[in-house]
Amino acid sequence: MVAQGRQLVGSAMRRQGGSILESWDGSLQGGCLGLPDDFELRRAVVTLTDLLGSLPRREVLTEAIAGGFAETFGATFARSELTAEERAHTSLLARERYGQARFAVNRDRALPDAGG
Repeated sequence: MVAQGRQLVGSAMRRQGGSILESWDGSLQGGCLGLPDDFELRRAVVTLTDLLGSLPRREVLTEAIAGGFAETFGATFARSELTAEERAHTSLLARERYGQARFAVNRDRALPDAGG
């Protein structure tokens, strides 16, 4: 998603999904990509803080995103607790996939995925 001609949502390094940039840490962003600084990268992206002047409270942001999805896709959202199966799967993924350097750094696809 682009705002003011700059990327707000998404990631060129991922094939699916993406993230909304809330704020910017130039040292972290440039360093993660092995760049000497974030000058070129920063010119291509915009954050919610840039657009709004400050970051809204998480609850306000969550409601706005859910409202946009509901309006755009005709979806209805309801708060609920995770089931025991969902909690177990979350723990598995945290431990066996996302908590492993093999996945986080090397993107080893042999590790358990979201499908189980």
